[in-house]
Amino acid sequence: MTPALAGALIAPQGAGTVLSMWFAGRIDAGRRAAQVACGGFLIVACTTLLIGAIGPGAPEWTIGLLFFAGGLAGGHAWVSATGASYADVSAEEISHASPLVTSMSRVGQALGVACGTLILQARLDATGAIHSGGPIVAAFQGSFEDIAGLAFLCAAVFLALARGIPTRTDPATLASRGTDRALPVEV
Repeated sequence: MTPALAGALIAPQGAGTVLSMWFAGRIDAGRRAAQVACGGFLIVACTTLLIGAIGPGAPEWTIGLLFFAGGLAGGHAWVSATGASYADVSAEEISHASPLVTSMSRVGQALGVACGTLILQARLDATGAIHSGGPIVAAFQGSFEDIAGLAFLCAAVFLALARGIPTRTDPATLASRGTDRALPVEV
């Protein structure tokens, strides 16, 4: 595989993300969005496992298809999780909440990349002297498995946290107050 082809195989992931962002943006906020986000996280973890398991003889379309599926799932996870985080934010709070959500998202992304890099480096260090490509492939495949395991753990934590937080726009909360409007913001 040439470097140009390897780079081009990442394009389906971006296309899947853009396409899914359009659909995910139309999903209702609240618990349903949290469930869609968790499902997206789980599918990203599964595609990560599958990409890590692919051997050197696999056809390129397989890699592109897995990246596309991961992009679709990742777009749903990102948009749904972001939408769920804004579900209870009033119009007056958006200007304050938006930079906080963006900053926390970037911190999470940086921590994810750092964690993945450390896992890969630890696996490469454990191989000792490398005389062939076999130990390098094994280190990469093992790091994909470890990262997918972390993604499963993060999805479980996200779902647990999303289930336990009542929202001001929760239909049961609104019905108990006899209104269809969200609670006022308390400062």
